[in-house]
Amino acid sequence: MSTRTPKIKDINTHCLAEFRKHWQCLDNGNHQLWQCRGEEWKLNKCVYENLKLEKHIPDQPKTSTPVHLRQSQIFADHPVSPGSKPFIAATSSKESA
Repeated sequence: MSTRTPKIKDINTHCLAEFRKHWQCLDNGNHQLWQCRGEEWKLNKCVYENLKLEKHIPDQPKTSTPVHLRQSQIFADHPVSPGSKPFIAATSSKESA
């Protein structure tokens, strides 16, 4: 029998505030993902820093920026906050060093 904890429990333990902000934004924004990129980036950063899980889109062309990392969301009602920037795990260790 495995003693590993489910990932959702780990997320709730380590990133509950970021998770709540993200789902509340989605709930208030008619579940339009592009309205909540700032909150998503903060959640992705917390999950990576605490659980070492990274968001990855399968079959994403190497020559284009994944939609969840684009600073400009063309369908959003409001721009991403100027202080927000996409979380990219590959640069995380470089920034904190």
